[in-house]
Amino acid sequence: MTAVDLLTALTAPRSIAVIGASADPAKLSGRPVAGLIESGYAGRIVCVNPARDEVQGLPCHPSLAAAGGPIDLAVLTVPAPRVMAALEECAEAGAALAVVFASGFAETGETGLQDEMTALADRTGMRILGPNCIGAMALKNGVVASFSRALHGLEPVLGPVALISQSGAFGACVLSAAQHAGVGLHSFVNTGNEADVSVAEAMAALAEDPEVGALLVYTEGLADGPGLLRAARRARELDKPVVAVKVGRSAAGARAVASHTGALTGADAVYDAAFAEAGIVRVDGMGDLVDAARILTAGRRAAGDGLTVLSMSGGVGILMADLAAGHGMRLADWDDAWQARMAEAVPPYGSPVNPVDLTAQLNTEPEILTRALEVACAHPGTDVIAVYLGVLAGGSEALVDAVAAAAGVTGKPIVVAWTGGDGTPLRRLTALGVPAYDDANRAMRALGMLVRHASHREAGAGAAYVPDTARRAAALEIVQRARGKGRRQLDEAESKRLLALYGVEGIPERAADTPEEAAAAAAGLGFPVAVKLLSADVAHKSELGGVRLGLTGPGEVREAAAEVMAAARAAGARDVRLLVQRMAGPGVELIAGARVDPVFGPVVLAGLGGIFVEVLADSALALAPAGPARTRELIGSLRGAALLRGVRGRPAADEAAVATALSGLSELAADLAGEIAEIDVNPLLAGPDGAVALDALVMLG
Repeated sequence: MTAVDLLTALTAPRSIAVIGASADPAKLSGRPVAGLIESGYAGRIVCVNPARDEVQGLPCHPSLAAAGGPIDLAVLTVPAPRVMAALEECAEAGAALAVVFASGFAETGETGLQDEMTALADRTGMRILGPNCIGAMALKNGVVASFSRALHGLEPVLGPVALISQSGAFGACVLSAAQHAGVGLHSFVNTGNEADVSVAEAMAALAEDPEVGALLVYTEGLADGPGLLRAARRARELDKPVVAVKVGRSAAGARAVASHTGALTGADAVYDAAFAEAGIVRVDGMGDLVDAARILTAGRRAAGDGLTVLSMSGGVGILMADLAAGHGMRLADWDDAWQARMAEAVPPYGSPVNPVDLTAQLNTEPEILTRALEVACAHPGTDVIAVYLGVLAGGSEALVDAVAAAAGVTGKPIVVAWTGGDGTPLRRLTALGVPAYDDANRAMRALGMLVRHASHREAGAGAAYVPDTARRAAALEIVQRARGKGRRQLDEAESKRLLALYGVEGIPERAADTPEEAAAAAAGLGFPVAVKLLSADVAHKSELGGVRLGLTGPGEVREAAAEVMAAARAAGARDVRLLVQRMAGPGVELIAGARVDPVFGPVVLAGLGGIFVEVLADSALALAPAGPARTRELIGSLRGAALLRGVRGRPAADEAAVATALSGLSELAADLAGEIAEIDVNPLLAGPDGAVALDALVMLG
């Protein structure tokens, strides 16, 4: 089934069957029928329950076969023990999609029945939503394949927002909150345990709907991380923002996710990296999703991050200026000429400097706001505008009109924070298509989401990575040779040979089997040198005393080599050799690495090395493979990036060389994702003349 076919089954079925339908509209099994009737669904409703002839005024049949006719969508309200038989009946009737409410499957640790469900979907081609879900809704078409009462008694507010949630209760709460906030919805899909249809597939389907303008997503864990990223990238191509809540950030939260869904959570930092690269704006909660929907569907896109603040309160204006950086914005620069133009718009005791203080004179002169908005909209350095208004003695209608008029003629996004009062101005602004919030921080956070979406759109997708087959074959040979010896890791020399194939250079070094050979190797390399344990049996040689640095003569080398070998044998190592390296020059120690994430696949890591690894935990991630431009961004995102640019008279490091090394490392991780579990380069020394791997460890998968 294609994404378009799934979309049709979800949002525009011509016939819906409710299996186990109840005559009581208050019961779970009666709510889908009641919802379809209440919503005015125009298609055929087929009630199936062998115990009844009539359900809520509709004829009821003992089976789907007895009902006759085609079925597009089936809603199963029966308990878990009866689900499989009901699904078989639905498949025989030709249903394109079946929704399963029942719980008691993988979320309880029992995967047998759910595995049978997945196998049935594969065998028959019928798609299955759930189990352990509250279903789906398509508001415009009156499709209520759900037992949720989130819309009960409400006149649905229709709009372009699609909501997709793994959690039924979370999704229903967002659905209700959005409706009460006047945010128009297109559809709601709860995927539950995802025996078949996943969040990623629901996203892919709904993104193709021309009536969908934005997607809100709640996820706990992903069965198909790459699929979700493909769906998000497709949405980005269509300029349809994706905003997501991903829970399980903490260790406790991750454990709760595992017990709730049985899904892999992966590392939270990887989710951050993956979402950012796919254009998904990650937020923290229900309110953020609703706030995002309000601003992302207002029809304006940010051209950049330059912010101008217009405030009736100087204090709140400063607060909003302070909040800007934390939400990805900067105050727009206003030169003297433009400040002079703004000065003509504001009272003499106000301030034309951004953030602009319009003063409480707005109470009696709302035209101040009109003039200030005209100037701000014309200002070339302003990309987005935030307006703060508060409790007023009067004139609120005129101020609402002023904002709406400006929003109607400018292409620049305008957001309003309006505190106090009875909420009437907020409701009017929302109805007029102007994003409005009851708190300055909420307004700034929402505006930041819009700016982040704009930056994601500009980033787009880079050139596709094309593996070098000869290079990959050479790398694979190194790995398979070690695997053939029953080893699970490469020694340092092998690890560096592997890295060198991908452009990650090492420092001059030689292997030795005895202290005498080590002394001879040192003489050939030139002093000072380092002597290290070279063993595939030991992952962390420094913990055994297996690293000696700054050795200046043959005698020191022989003595250090003998001690290193003795320490390794005492620890039980059988493979005991030596690696002699020339000491490196000055530079900044970085840590570089790669691993295979269980959800998203290979990722590359960069961070400050040495003592900073444990003390500062300053690192950043990107999906692999990553080109040099992306890895350059990765380096720049580190809190300690300034160290690479030279401090206190130290020379600047060659950041381009570091980026190239990281990119090569990421390509290695991508090429051998099925063979390698983890790569650790610590340290990667960044100096003025390049970047070299001083130590490396490759763990096999």
